[in-house]
Amino acid sequence: MKSPVVPTKPGQLQIQKKEKKKMTEVIGMLLAIAVLIYLTYKGVDALITSLVAAAIIIVTNSMNIWEGIGTHYASSFAAFVGAYMFVIIPGALFGQIMQETGCAQSIAYKISEVVGSKRAILATVIMAAVLTYGGISGFVIVFTIFPIQKYLFEKAGLPKSLYQGTVLVGMIAGSSLIPYSPEIYNVMPTQYLGTTVASAPLFGISIAVVVTVVNMMYLKYEERKHFKLHPFVETNSDDISELSDKKGVSFIAAIIPMVVVIGTIVVTTGKLDPTDSVFLALVMGCVFAIAFGWKEIRGGVVKACSAGLKNGSVALITVSAMIGFSGVVTAAPAFQKFVDIVISFKFNPYLSEVIGLNIIAGITGSGTAGLKIFFETLGQHYLDLGANAGAMHRLSQIAGMGLNTLPHAPPVIMGLTYMGISFEEGYKATFVTSVVVTTIASILAALVATLIYPIG
Repeated sequence: MKSPVVPTKPGQLQIQKKEKKKMTEVIGMLLAIAVLIYLTYKGVDALITSLVAAAIIIVTNSMNIWEGIGTHYASSFAAFVGAYMFVIIPGALFGQIMQETGCAQSIAYKISEVVGSKRAILATVIMAAVLTYGGISGFVIVFTIFPIQKYLFEKAGLPKSLYQGTVLVGMIAGSSLIPYSPEIYNVMPTQYLGTTVASAPLFGISIAVVVTVVNMMYLKYEERKHFKLHPFVETNSDDISELSDKKGVSFIAAIIPMVVVIGTIVVTTGKLDPTDSVFLALVMGCVFAIAFGWKEIRGGVVKACSAGLKNGSVALITVSAMIGFSGVVTAAPAFQKFVDIVISFKFNPYLSEVIGLNIIAGITGSGTAGLKIFFETLGQHYLDLGANAGAMHRLSQIAGMGLNTLPHAPPVIMGLTYMGISFEEGYKATFVTSVVVTTIASILAALVATLIYPIG
């Protein structure tokens, strides 16, 4: 005997339809992120990838297609270009000139000579940290370091699987966690929090030191594990002169442009807008790099500048494409559900910030996009709750470096491709050093911030 059919009340039917629609919206956003990861992994252009992923969100969230692309995507894309083109492009230009003049290589060679190829991991970390803190873009650093790193790793018998993870450890160590860094991560929060690029200095340095030490312990563990399976027979000297086909500039001359960049930022902090300060510093750095490396770059200034501007434009478009995607994400009804989840966290503002920022960075696939969305959406909310602006500034740096290096992050794919390493072989070290360690560190840092920067 069949059970009697219980009629559904009109109100219940409406509720069911709404719940089904909400579920479709959320699934659509998660599907868009999955497609973003897959297409990026396959090497599809960031602009195309971001538009395809944005279209999925627009359709599944019942948004107007023209409004979604023409307004939300395009306006977010254009706004980021207008706000940060004078940070990203000059950064790439400075990095290119440092490379073309031989300044970057001179610094790297000196560090390698002092540390020695037996400590290839440490040498690579130091090189990446110095170049990052000196203002050279992450999009450029891999091209500068890799030829030297490859030689040192081969000489030390280290596996290719540690290439990218080691570079990222150095980039994290010398990144925006350190005061006065010209990195975009260190500049962006100033626009929303009223802070400076030197805010909460000891707190930022402490986080950088802890993350670096833990990551180095992991890399050494991988090194020991490798040598247990593949005993290494030591080769000849630590001489790396064979890497260079020209004498290049001296180490002292090479380091001066980087000192100028940091020095200009220090002097102009509080006197100029942070973005203007970084722009001026990078321009000054370019001038000094050309001056000290003139003999090496002679006659090739225009070519070097053209290459640098092109690299900067590509980097800007790549990041802006992800920002455009994030514009659609934030306009979608499903995103508000994620925001509600973040706001509903019953944690203190610092812990809520790092968890929320990690989630947003993971959804958008970009730490830069994550920072922008977080501060525009929730920044003032946490300030109103009594959170310290300086602490929020530094916490955003480490939180933004967590889930932003998931497989769909353009720099991850670009780096592995350039190094000639498969995703399966090279991503494990990347994941541990820049996702696992930094995410855990951001949570621990938030707990520490609660003690030294009381709410209210």
